[in-house]
Amino acid sequence: SVELSRQIEELVQKIRAYGLDLAVNKCSILHISNVNSDSDTRYSIDDHDLPIVSVQRDLGTELDAKLKFSEHCQKICNKASSICFRIRRSFFSRDPVFLFRIFKTYVRPILEHDSPVWSPSLKKDILKVEKPQKVFTKQLPGFYDLSYLNRLAALKEETLLVRRIKCDLITVFKILHGFTDGLGTFL
Repeated sequence: SVELSRQIEELVQKIRAYGLDLAVNKCSILHISNVNSDSDTRYSIDDHDLPIVSVQRDLGTELDAKLKFSEHCQKICNKASSICFRIRRSFFSRDPVFLFRIFKTYVRPILEHDSPVWSPSLKKDILKVEKPQKVFTKQLPGFYDLSYLNRLAALKEETLLVRRIKCDLITVFKILHGFTDGLGTFL
């Protein structure tokens, strides 16, 4: 813990040497472990004690201490469902193609942003992320009696799971062929 404190101080000095500001009030500690960690060790920056958190948000993605993204999946699904509700209330058109285009513009980016980072592996999270699209397509006029896959086929669309897998494969291709900065040497 003394070593980690020293490394934190070195990092802070490097950040400031580059002329960057550090938002100490946004810094926190996340103990990554399969067991609950109640470490008494405290870390600080500029005499500001860093709070210990159970979930950390970084670049819009939430991660918990077990390296799971369930809370992130729940938050994006809640946000997506809220926007779906507003879409249904705001547009007078009942053209399914038009409404789904609105869904693709305003909702799908929320459900897919940075998916190679957080793509769910737990079945409950996979189903949870798929649900906003599943519910939205079910409520489209003329699609009530169709199965989810038939609704998507009629719209010439894919499940979000298939879209995430394709995005993962594209990301791996880019990394392996040097189309991303810095990751080639890391891997």
